[in-house]
Amino acid sequence: IKNDIYFYGKDPAKDAIQIKSDFKFDESNSFNNLRRLNPPKKYKEEKDITLSGHQYIFPLYNYSNKYSQDLSKQYKKIEKFIFIGTGLGFHIPKLIEKINAKAYLIIEPNLELFRLSLFVTDYSTIVDDPEDIFFSIAESNSEFDTTFNNFYKKYKLLNHWFKFHCLMEGYHHYFDMIANILDRQDPLKFPYSILLQSAQRNIRRMNENYHFISYDKNILKRYPVCLVAPGPSLEAGGIDWLKKHHEKFIIIALAASLKKLEKYNIKPDIITSVDPHKIIENQFQLNDETIYKDSIFLCSSNTHPDILEKFEKEQTFLYPGIFNIGTPNQHPLGGTSVGEVSYGLSLLLGAQELYLFGTDVAFDPKSGASHSKEHIHYTERELKKTDIKEFQSITTNDIIEVEGNFEDKVYTSRIFYSMINYYNQYTQMLKKEQKIFNTTNGAKLNDIDPIKYEDINIPDAAINKEELHNSLIKQFDQTSKDDFTAFERECADKDIAVIDNCLLNIRKYKKKKFKTYDNFQYDRLTLLIDNGNLTKSLHYNFLAGSINSYQDIADKILFDFFDNHKKIKENKTHINSMNNYWVMPYEKIFKASKELLKEIAGNKKKGRVKTLPFKET
Repeated sequence: IKNDIYFYGKDPAKDAIQIKSDFKFDESNSFNNLRRLNPPKKYKEEKDITLSGHQYIFPLYNYSNKYSQDLSKQYKKIEKFIFIGTGLGFHIPKLIEKINAKAYLIIEPNLELFRLSLFVTDYSTIVDDPEDIFFSIAESNSEFDTTFNNFYKKYKLLNHWFKFHCLMEGYHHYFDMIANILDRQDPLKFPYSILLQSAQRNIRRMNENYHFISYDKNILKRYPVCLVAPGPSLEAGGIDWLKKHHEKFIIIALAASLKKLEKYNIKPDIITSVDPHKIIENQFQLNDETIYKDSIFLCSSNTHPDILEKFEKEQTFLYPGIFNIGTPNQHPLGGTSVGEVSYGLSLLLGAQELYLFGTDVAFDPKSGASHSKEHIHYTERELKKTDIKEFQSITTNDIIEVEGNFEDKVYTSRIFYSMINYYNQYTQMLKKEQKIFNTTNGAKLNDIDPIKYEDINIPDAAINKEELHNSLIKQFDQTSKDDFTAFERECADKDIAVIDNCLLNIRKYKKKKFKTYDNFQYDRLTLLIDNGNLTKSLHYNFLAGSINSYQDIADKILFDFFDNHKKIKENKTHINSMNNYWVMPYEKIFKASKELLKEIAGNKKKGRVKTLPFKET
């Protein structure tokens, strides 16, 4: 006031009027949460992993792409809006008056500035329902994640697109934070067909009497553990240290690190794997495959059958993939990759002293390498932060800065950043009194101590590895389950009866022809609600998980296609065509789930289930 200088260099009241005037109902200043696929006419499933899980949603995508790609993205309605920065808040009621969205998120990192805004902006009156407005004021990253997720869950059907206003350039770091959250929420990462495939493999492995482990905290308790991942730090001293000292530790190796270990003749005691695709067979194709013949194979029930055949069943132990079918007390372990899952497993199985090797989850600060050189996805990147100003879509190739384990800052990718979050979640949930150390020159992992190789506590004596192997096998055997119980099979029969009622509802719905978009959406949502109420009684949850995954994709496509193009919304051909493309996969999920339940109940012969919406080899 004394100097007659405005905090933003302008009169905030006049600026608010200008912000409202300049605002456009278009794709500028928006987060597009609908990641489009452009399905090819032909593709090879083994190579096109990203596409192979989506093949039955291709018609919905193709129709939408065909008829909407040439239309101007001038939106009639904005459903969810984000204010990044409040200032004194003058612009917020002005924009809300113009936008009239269903839900708002208001972000302000400066607590004092937000307090000042309370003197001039009455936030209690700017929306009719206070539950439609969310505030993130001076929050930590984890607190912001929680607030944004609550905002995301509100009117979840409308999450295909978020419009935002950013008050100043200094707040652009929120673009990265929001992009990372949306990337983790992306339903295309785990499409419904992959979820059904996971359920199928879980059921078949249980029927084939594979051992499903329980999380016994005594299994890894006796000795210190080295968890070996294929990060670039293995090249910078990690592998040399392991070569010298591996006989004194339990070595748990991610399958992707086997080629590096083979070069140094390091035999892992336990090998972990989680990827469901056949393409990872490359990880086991070594010059000397005897290096892992005496290793215990600890893998997801979702592992490809061809990979399982590389190990004797007696030394193979499974944990739940995506669903805990037949293992009600063992929760599936989430993660972007096998690294985080193996870390979680190590803690659940009782590791008391754990050293992380190759867990960089970042690019090498000098070379820009993503992995150790033997890894199939080894690349070298130019280490330059992606500059996001006009954010239109989430790109997994974006490079972002994070705190380093030894360095102040290191560069990582959005995929690696998702892995960092999973490591941190496992630490928060499972770390009690354990001593956990990170040897890498990569990203900082919360509540895990950085340690130099020369400071590692090395036991005096080597471990008798033959005795260790036999002991581990015995412990896993004693705490494992290898078949469905009679009660679980009876529950499957009851679930089949519920699904038959849902299929009857779908058959009735398929007979309808719609004259208006409103009729279509009303009847479609009625079907979803009716079937949703029926499936609440199901014992097995893979149907509900698959339906939710499918709807998360399909709803975004449908709302994006219809809600902002008046001519399309009034076209009966478009309405009925999109309805047919939507209901086809929806029905297939119920039919596929019924077939899987038959396998649990024991009233179907083993063999390929033709109705499953994916190609199983």
